[in-house]
Amino acid sequence: MSDAGKQAVLQMKYARIIDAMARLGQMTPEEAMDVFYNAPLMPLIQEGVADLHCRSDEYLAKEMLRDAGFPACDSPEPSSQSVER
Repeated sequence: MSDAGKQAVLQMKYARIIDAMARLGQMTPEEAMDVFYNAPLMPLIQEGVADLHCRSDEYLAKEMLRDAGFPACDSPEPSSQSVER
């Protein structure tokens, strides 16, 4: 795949991550874009560090939101059942 092709695929991934961030973080796409492009993880995805670009869009969106100080989107609710020891 050419460099232009790789860039196009990466740009589409960015769009999907931003969309997921807006949905999960309950913010506008513009706010999500601002968080995305200022996230410390963004350059690492762009450079292909640790194959982060291979991770799911939702996983990366949650990580970026967590890094930006938004509440964890996938935190399990405390169980009503406790384990007795």
